[in-house]
Amino acid sequence: MPGQEDPATHFGWIGDPRRRRCKPRAPYLRTERRARLLPLSVPIVVYVVGAPVACAGGVKDTWCAATTWVASQLVAHFGEAVQVEYVDLFDPACPPLPPNAQLPMIYINGRLFSSGGKVNGPAIRAQIEELLQAGQATE
Repeated sequence: MPGQEDPATHFGWIGDPRRRRCKPRAPYLRTERRARLLPLSVPIVVYVVGAPVACAGGVKDTWCAATTWVASQLVAHFGEAVQVEYVDLFDPACPPLPPNAQLPMIYINGRLFSSGGKVNGPAIRAQIEELLQAGQATE
């Protein structure tokens, strides 16, 4: 019949061996001599803790929007080797706050990277590159 595909020739067919080759590969960490690639089993996790901001135009979640943009840039560069999450200050999943903390707070692999200021994408990227080069991607 016109408009129907034969399941045996359909690319997405479950039993098709070509489908198995198209699965995404795990991220890899290059060795110092670049002779072999080491698979990364645990991604680097970046948490950004922020809160909604009240202004004359209403409540805005600018840190969430900035985190979303930075996350898209980091994932485009590092792929699955990095995972970025935004956590609202009032969420139960929010990590404990250190004394005299200012928002936004950025944690990289569970360590406080910055407190206050802005969500600085280039600084986060440089820190992730250092962790990857040092091989400290796992917690």
